Amino acid sequence: MSLLFEILGVLVSGGFVAAGGLIVYRRYVRGLQTFGAFGERSEVVLAGILVLAGLFGIFVGVPTYYPNVAVGEVPQSIVLNKGAGRADPEVEQANSTADQSSPEKGRRENGLQTAVELLKGQIERLESDLERERVNLSSVRREAAHSQDRLADERARAEEIAERNEQLARQLAAADAERRAAESQVLAAWLAADRAALDDKQREDYDRLTREILALNEQLSHITIRATHWPRIAGRDAVATFELYLEDFAADKARPRGVGLFEFAPQSYDFAGDHAGRLAEALGGNAGEVICLVIAEPLAGRVPLRQAIEGLPELADYDAEATLLAILAEFQYLRTRVQLLGADSLFAVRGYADGEEGHWELPLDPRDRSVVLHENSDPTAVSDDYALAFNPDLTAEVQGRPAAYDSYGSEDLPNLRAAAVAEILSAIIVACPLQSRRKIGSVAAEVLEGHADDGRPADRRVRVNLLVFLDEQR
Repeated sequence: MSLLFEILGVLVSGGFVAAGGLIVYRRYVRGLQTFGAFGERSEVVLAGILVLAGLFGIFVGVPTYYPNVAVGEVPQSIVLNKGAGRADPEVEQANSTADQSSPEKGRRENGLQTAVELLKGQIERLESDLERERVNLSSVRREAAHSQDRLADERARAEEIAERNEQLARQLAAADAERRAAESQVLAAWLAADRAALDDKQREDYDRLTREILALNEQLSHITIRATHWPRIAGRDAVATFELYLEDFAADKARPRGVGLFEFAPQSYDFAGDHAGRLAEALGGNAGEVICLVIAEPLAGRVPLRQAIEGLPELADYDAEATLLAILAEFQYLRTRVQLLGADSLFAVRGYADGEEGHWELPLDPRDRSVVLHENSDPTAVSDDYALAFNPDLTAEVQGRPAAYDSYGSEDLPNLRAAAVAEILSAIIVACPLQSRRKIGSVAAEVLEGHADDGRPADRRVRVNLLVFLDEQR
């Protein structure tokens, strides 16, 4: 029976060694030959413990039952010869007595003791490594907890900043609404003052013109007309002033400078939508004739203006955006109706620029070097928005960069843009000459000195105002 237990002990100890070796082999196959995460280090520790336990069972357990057998020797009691039984007990006792008296006994015991001490030392080192890993894991967990706390703090601060930004945005919107309301009140006050400054006959004409011109809004799809106070030309006080603008730009309605009718690309004074670059020339020819024919029916009252413009044909010899042609057709209709009211009028055109992305220079067409305009009479006004008073006389002002004036920059764009629009409007005005038995008012398009600043949001628009003069003041 003792033999069976001895064999089982050897098998179990060998199994521990085999299990440890299997773990090491599997790690080698997976390429995990170095320490990795905590779980992988624990696997290495387990393999070491199994191997050490197996070796301890083999090298320590067997000599425990057979103290006289040197390490590596096989007791005679477990050597079975074929056909033989167990050895004689007396022989075993004699061998045991002889072994105990042998001088090798001390050396074997010392070797076993040394092996045990080595194994104990390895186990202690493994336990120490395991404890260090536990400490490291605890430290990592604490650091993760701190990181989570810091992340929560950052989220809280981000939410606080977002809430503060939202609050500031609401305050800014409220302040902007108050500013717009105040500017609207200022405009209403100026309009009331303009009307109060007229005599009875002028006031009657003023009311009639305002009523009839604003009524044209019912027929327009792109252009909108509104009464305004600015701009002012010195010496011309008896005047009804209107602005023509696009609803796409209506957010600037409260600004004294106005809304805007045409918008330009950055660093450019080429007319937007004029792909061929010869809009003025085209309006003096086939394009102008087509527009005149389109608005003839609405002027006669036979077809609504919107319906007539929807039937505006494409121009075979001219490339332009359909929306631009529709806007020009509405302008031609508006200009004709104003002339038929019998009062002299002026389309005042003013351009703007916004710094246009810093310092730069582009080639200037020699034909555009000089612009005839009304100079600003108050360029040092406290607010650029209110610097809208102009001299009555026209002045030729050279544009571009000195000394050769062969290039232009952002400060030249306002007048260059206004001049481009005024040229187009002048071409429209002369394209359809009026014939009527009743009095027809005169009309022209002139440039007001423009303004360039570095404001935001970007302002690259041209404003167009209609000044209708009372008592033949023009």
